[in-house]
Amino acid sequence: MPKVPMPEQSPVPVSPHAKRLPFREETMGEVYAEASTIGRRDLEGNLRLMNGLAAMSTLIDELIVEQVVEARASGYPWSEIGAALGMTKQATQQRYGKSVNTG
Repeated sequence: MPKVPMPEQSPVPVSPHAKRLPFREETMGEVYAEASTIGRRDLEGNLRLMNGLAAMSTLIDELIVEQVVEARASGYPWSEIGAALGMTKQATQQRYGKSVNTG
């Protein structure tokens, strides 16, 4: 599979303490394309891939919280929400309970 170049519009953080880049709609496709080159990247490519994966992970976490809050507001029990997430009722309550109570 040929390597798909990443756009140059997003600078790659070189410091391990650099902030994550903001998530853009194109990021998922870019990260997928970059991930297909595993084992054939230089350090900059690895950093770019990690940055994109971190941005996607943050977005996914935020979307899950929104869905849990909405499900609880709609009356779904913790056990069903946990089952949908592959978690126990108790683990789901511990992880998302504060979000539901403040959301």
